[in-house]
Amino acid sequence: NYTDPNTGFHAGWHQDEDHPDLGRTHFQYSAATTEDRWGITFEHETPSLILWEIVETLLADVRPTYQYAHEES
Repeated sequence: NYTDPNTGFHAGWHQDEDHPDLGRTHFQYSAATTEDRWGITFEHETPSLILWEIVETLLADVRPTYQYAHEES
């Protein structure tokens, strides 16, 4: 999970049974005025490679698309 306490942005990648309609693994985020979740698949099976995949996605896609796009000016 990633949380920015200064903006209230939260993002997480989960492998649990909380949302069976999304499949085994899902991504979810919440920002000041919106939230969403959807099913995902990882390219790798090794935990350390999954971690790198998550970090790369967080920095390259998630924060620019979902955090910064929803911050108030």
